[in-house]
Amino acid sequence: MTNQTADSSVASTETGGLMPTKADWGLDGNSLSDGWYRLALAGAVGVCLAGLALMLYTRSELWLDEALSVNIARVPLSELPQALKLDGAPPLYYIALHFWTAVVGESNVAIRSLSALFMVLAALPLWAIGRRQGGRFVGLATVLVFVVNPFAVRYATEARQYSLLVLLSGLGYLVLVRALEEPSIRRLAAVAAVTAALMYTHYWAISLLMFTGGVLVMMAVRAKGGTPLKVIAAMSVGGLAFIPWLPTFFDQMAHTGTPWGEPSPILPAFLVTLTDYSGGLAGGARATDRLLSMSMMLLIVLGLFGMAIDTKRIEIRLGFPRRGAGVLAMLFGGLGLALLVAAVGGSAYQTRYSSIVFFAFPVLVATGFMVIGSAKGRMIVLAIFLSVSALSAARNVTFQRTQAGVAADRIAAAAQPGDIIVYCPDQLSVSVDRLLDDDLEQITYPPTDLMPQRIDWVDYEIRNDALAERREIDPEQFASDMSALAGEHHVFLVWQGGYRTYGQYCERIRDHLALLRPLPDTLVVTDPRYFERHDVTLFGPVRTDIAPPQP
Repeated sequence: MTNQTADSSVASTETGGLMPTKADWGLDGNSLSDGWYRLALAGAVGVCLAGLALMLYTRSELWLDEALSVNIARVPLSELPQALKLDGAPPLYYIALHFWTAVVGESNVAIRSLSALFMVLAALPLWAIGRRQGGRFVGLATVLVFVVNPFAVRYATEARQYSLLVLLSGLGYLVLVRALEEPSIRRLAAVAAVTAALMYTHYWAISLLMFTGGVLVMMAVRAKGGTPLKVIAAMSVGGLAFIPWLPTFFDQMAHTGTPWGEPSPILPAFLVTLTDYSGGLAGGARATDRLLSMSMMLLIVLGLFGMAIDTKRIEIRLGFPRRGAGVLAMLFGGLGLALLVAAVGGSAYQTRYSSIVFFAFPVLVATGFMVIGSAKGRMIVLAIFLSVSALSAARNVTFQRTQAGVAADRIAAAAQPGDIIVYCPDQLSVSVDRLLDDDLEQITYPPTDLMPQRIDWVDYEIRNDALAERREIDPEQFASDMSALAGEHHVFLVWQGGYRTYGQYCERIRDHLALLRPLPDTLVVTDPRYFERHDVTLFGPVRTDIAPPQP
């Protein structure tokens, strides 16, 4: 025991207390040898470098949400509130992207590198949370699990606010528990700042803050005030910073939302989230993803209820978790309340919204490795787990989120001056427009002043439900207007059926154009391998040598 303590002290001094020592890898008296320890450290460095590479690059073009984020971030900051009234999001990420792109440019890699930066920075509070959970080994294991997790890799390469949300929620949990330990002015100010930042990043974070506030109220009642009350006050101060944004927030709540999807029941939402945490985001679950899901669940159960008796035996004791109750409460309580609020409010759910609690997941998984008493066994199991996770995450490099690149290439190869491009629904326009020359005329259905760079989500479902009743944008009339506008030139219809609130409108436009301009040519067909899919149909000039079809 004395030798182990001495080894730990030396290693801690050499690494600044950041890296686990040889003794940290197993039960007392079961430490790694020098050779195995060096191999473990080299492997950890390799995993971190691999994770960094995965978080920095994907071959996919920007899909709707990403391209839309860039276009919103381009507007002058004075016009940002009005732009976001039409989108339904808070402003913090867009402000950051506005300044970021002004410095690094607007290539796909440059735009997404901001998200990568936020996700890499999130490893710092996660390491600290993991270390508090189970020492330096769990701190390191948390970081390793995190950097090659398929969900983390996906949203590190997504030009949206979700990596910022992971960073802020992890940081928020850390400053919260530190403030509960010692409610100094600096720590309480950190709680207030992170509270405000979360609210200005994503509205689902408000549910997480409500859940946290509820837990703090119960703690304050039991403690008859004291420290929990001070933390509640700090969160309230942070909430006051949201007051200037309230008019925009209320306007968004009344007129935007999620018109593209239906509310999801809570239990299926949790199951889908687990699938996506293990790689389902990149084109559907595969064998490695299913193996990763089962491994994650097993490790979480072991971490919560297991205890290593010796190097060969594990005791499972059901009841209150042995460790991890705080992060477990955040994961299930925070997300559960958010899903309940969404269900009551009629909002749809996407796994990316779970970024508000994702920080807890790598911590819980990493804690499961503590129940392996053998130092070598712990290292080998961790290495196998990380290998499977990295394999699932690596698909993100080649997975194509949008078919916009294919559509834009085919259009650019065939288009001539005077041709027009028509999009139905308008949601397909943003990602394709980014890849086309500005001299091509583009029109969306329904037409808006924002076309084709932005989407007006205000009362979107209500407007679309009324399309067939308003003759000026009736699908057949719209098709006739587009054909007349093109005249002797071509019409490219970029369309996709099945979009919610559109019914058969896009198919009706296609069919009517085919009546007006016979012999259409299919340039692009829906490919299920893409997340966002496009059909492209080319309608040639009106042919005077062919009699028009009879109605």
